[in-house]
Amino acid sequence: AGADNGSAQMWDVADAEHPAPLAHLDGPAGTVQSITFSNSGRLLAITGNSDTTTLWDVSNPHHPVSDAHLTGLASYGLSVSFSPDGQLLAVGSADKLVHLWDIANPRRPVPLPALAGATSYVYTTAFSPDGRVLAEGGADDHVRLWDITSPRHAHRLVTLTGPTNYIYSLAFSPSGDTLAAATGGAITGSAWLWDVTKPAQPTLLATLTEPAGSVFADAFVPGRQAILATGTRSGLLRLWNTSTAQVAAWVCSVAGDRITRAEWAEYVPGFPYRPPCRRLSG
Repeated sequence: AGADNGSAQMWDVADAEHPAPLAHLDGPAGTVQSITFSNSGRLLAITGNSDTTTLWDVSNPHHPVSDAHLTGLASYGLSVSFSPDGQLLAVGSADKLVHLWDIANPRRPVPLPALAGATSYVYTTAFSPDGRVLAEGGADDHVRLWDITSPRHAHRLVTLTGPTNYIYSLAFSPSGDTLAAATGGAITGSAWLWDVTKPAQPTLLATLTEPAGSVFADAFVPGRQAILATGTRSGLLRLWNTSTAQVAAWVCSVAGDRITRAEWAEYVPGFPYRPPCRRLSG
């Protein structure tokens, strides 16, 4: 957990009902905007209003060691994420750039060319599960996908449009086939879903409207390919089943009689008779 003074507190949550404090990390002055662990759990990255990103070795969570201080941002660091293999670090910044570092040696990070494309703050970054694509979004209401197969020569694949409010959070499904974007305005928010099986040719799958306010966070549930969790301005946490096949099966399981040919002709004229829920009687 990050604080307004640049520090962070680590907790042992093995017993979720009774978390125990571990180490307290002192960092550069300024509000912590984003904090995350690498997939291995050995590294922790913290970025924020100090314009500096700090890497910590937390192999021993009782005695973390500060590995490196990454500089080069021209403004606040707003998001930080590790690549799945832990070799790259991405920081989205208020300077409209995504800054990249090679952290194969965490004590000697190597800066890589920044990704320039956003026209306003970059609030969120996310790596695809295979580490080949980086998604970024922010205050310009757009999502950009970058091919980072060769991080020194990254190039933009596509810009996704549609949302009309800030992009606060991005998440890839465990398989990497779906990308979810959390967005929001003053009254309502939404989660946008794209099929990114072909990252250079994504297709919009659905827009999930959230009446409880802006959606500030989203994440797919580990081990549950189709379950998306969203968090809202109002403090509401909602779970969505994004599998149309599973949702259709559930609807059919609670539906009444199957639509008849006469009803089909009345309500779906001009189309061949293809009733859903074929196992229902009627």
